[in-house]
Amino acid sequence: MLLIESTAERRSLRSPPYDSAFTVRFADPKAFGTSQAAKRESKSPWSRIRLERDIMNTEEQRQPRPARSKKEKRTEAKSRFVDNGDGTVTDTSTALQWQKEDDGVARNYEDAQHYAEELRLAGYDDWRLPRKEELMEMAELEHKTLKQVFPNTKAEGYWAETSREDLYWAQSPDDIAYTVEFDPASANYGADVTYLRSYDYYVRVVRNLFRHRVAH
Repeated sequence: MLLIESTAERRSLRSPPYDSAFTVRFADPKAFGTSQAAKRESKSPWSRIRLERDIMNTEEQRQPRPARSKKEKRTEAKSRFVDNGDGTVTDTSTALQWQKEDDGVARNYEDAQHYAEELRLAGYDDWRLPRKEELMEMAELEHKTLKQVFPNTKAEGYWAETSREDLYWAQSPDDIAYTVEFDPASANYGADVTYLRSYDYYVRVVRNLFRHRVAH
């Protein structure tokens, strides 16, 4: 029996996108039963094409990314990030607009959320805490290159938006939240680390492009 599931939910910012719209996987016919439609589907050339295409995509994901030199990273940063001249930077690769410089204040998680929700910057009021994946992708730039784009980046952790679903494994999900480490001397540089929400870390807010401006 063939089951078809959408790959959209399994896409992430840090993994290469799938080329196919669907993934074909096999299920145990004893567990689900075998319908005539499923038998016809298993013989369909389109099923074989989707399966072969998914196998190729999976193999591509397993291939390690080629290492980039520091010069290549700096060149990428110059073309990828656009300084808007209003205290914000646009990432043309992810369609995100970032706060260029954080305000230098370490906050607990609750205060960090409140700061993002109340911030009015560059004519916008829909700022938010970034997801940990968004911060981790930023950290891939390397610290020195990162500071060319975001000059006052601290060698510290930055809070990431965290939901209860993100912490399904935790015994007390309401007490902790994710941070991403930006200390280049740390073994956790660029990694997501959970801390108590009462701890103080820094905030760099972000927003999705093509949202509304603050009404005047």
